Amino acid sequence: MGCCCLYTSTQTSNSLAQQNQQESKHHCLTLLRVLKSNKSSCLYECGKYQYIYYLHPINNFNIETMELLLERGFVRNAKYYRKYNHIQSCCVGYNTRVNIQENQPKKKQKTIIDTFINSVIKQYPKVDLEGYAHLNQENDYPQQMNNQQNKKQLRKVQKYIPLEDVQDIMNKVQQELITCSRLINEEIDLILDFQIKDQQQLKIFGNSEDLGYYTNHNLILFDQNIQALKSIQMVQQQFNQMIGAKLNDKVILDKYRLLQNKNGYFNIVHLRSEEGIQKNNKKQGNNSELKNKQMKQLKQEQKEIQKSQVINIIDDKSFTVNDFKIGEMRVSIVDPYTSEENAKLYIDYMEKVHSQVSNLQSFQMYYSTRILLKDQFLYNQGANVKLNLGQRFMEYRIRGKLVGCGVIILTRNQLLSEYLFYDPILKPHSFGIVAAFVEIEYVRKVNKYFPDFKYSSLSYVIATCKAMNYKLQFRGLEIQCPDSYIWLKYNKELKKLMQSNCSRLNKERSNKMNQNSVFSYVQISVQNEFHDINQLDPQTQIGVVEILEKNKDVLGEDLLKGLTFCI
Repeated sequence: MGCCCLYTSTQTSNSLAQQNQQESKHHCLTLLRVLKSNKSSCLYECGKYQYIYYLHPINNFNIETMELLLERGFVRNAKYYRKYNHIQSCCVGYNTRVNIQENQPKKKQKTIIDTFINSVIKQYPKVDLEGYAHLNQENDYPQQMNNQQNKKQLRKVQKYIPLEDVQDIMNKVQQELITCSRLINEEIDLILDFQIKDQQQLKIFGNSEDLGYYTNHNLILFDQNIQALKSIQMVQQQFNQMIGAKLNDKVILDKYRLLQNKNGYFNIVHLRSEEGIQKNNKKQGNNSELKNKQMKQLKQEQKEIQKSQVINIIDDKSFTVNDFKIGEMRVSIVDPYTSEENAKLYIDYMEKVHSQVSNLQSFQMYYSTRILLKDQFLYNQGANVKLNLGQRFMEYRIRGKLVGCGVIILTRNQLLSEYLFYDPILKPHSFGIVAAFVEIEYVRKVNKYFPDFKYSSLSYVIATCKAMNYKLQFRGLEIQCPDSYIWLKYNKELKKLMQSNCSRLNKERSNKMNQNSVFSYVQISVQNEFHDINQLDPQTQIGVVEILEKNKDVLGEDLLKGLTFCI
């Protein structure tokens, strides 16, 4: 099996010829078969199902093919590569990366980093454990999460209103909700009861600005119909959306508009208040424009200040591409391996942070088994710097003790963070955020030698998963559109689309191949002999092309060129 050596622009023509010769010897082999998406239970809160494509490698892939897999939405999963079928899956996974040229930590992130370096590292292992006992007590189920949000909103409401004071309004609301239930029952083929059974449960609140009322109608109705809604796996948020769509801003008594948003309580908005707000906004229009202009100028000035604020986590004097110091903590980048020390740390982390039982075999299979070729590297001849690519461990040690390990893959343009495990007592001190910024600064320092190496990837994110929310908090964040595979800058508009599990994040067309595809470039392996597809007998060609046609949109043209298919 050949090895692939990669070089920077400083390489000689002889080394380039050697590289081409070496690359020609290695074929990235996978079985020729139709890629079908496998159904599995969703791990990310919604309780529905994910559909995932699995690509099974026969041998270790080179780094170029790994890069093609990443660009096509695949991630490593133990000995395989997997990719979400975003059309069928309940939760869409979005690939992320941070452009180090546009990243600076936010104020809160900087405080976390400073505290960790100047306090936690020095005190370890006798660090403050406050909050650690509550690590696994938080329930992320969407219905409960939304009810917590509703309770917070309730505390903001100014005034409790007795039911008898607004009985006429509530009677009319009840009539409209019953009409709404008939429409919903026809649509989802269920029998939901929207008649409030216990009037004492109904809570009505007014607002000091006389905008109308808030009620807990939506919470009561959800609880009354919980069994029927569970049968179709509907949670509170979806239930709220369904009510809101059917009410369609219904006006009652010529005075109030009925509204139900995805989050929050049932709203009965006073129409006069709406008119008053519009008049007030028009009256203060000139002042608002001036304030907006001043705010934009202030934000621009703040951005310039932030750009000039360079955070220096890594000790410059100690830095090499394989080893460096952060205060009293040493970080080393090494080849994947299994030892009693790192396996014990992983098992302890899984048990105490994620409440999952793991073992040595699981650690080996998912993280220390090699699936990429060794001896692939970038080399800067002028600086005499060699960067080993592929699977690596980024180990964190405090006074010699292993306290954390980042499972990473280094490609020609990015550091991909696959997983991080660490001493559980560091959880309350946001070690995950600290490690993310260590990786970002590592990329920034290596970028001085290899200009194309400029991204730190946080792997994929599920936008509706609370536990993954931290991945969306980094400046310079880019999101890959699952439909077109184009990278986009993360912003508020993108955030809304992602929270609705939208797979089309940009207006570009889907990155799909032509209907009449020509696969003459595809390499086929038959009994360890390699052939172009047109060298096969006609009958075999027909069968191969039929399978490639079914896989072309999942793999894409570049990946079809990069793989060799075994039959």
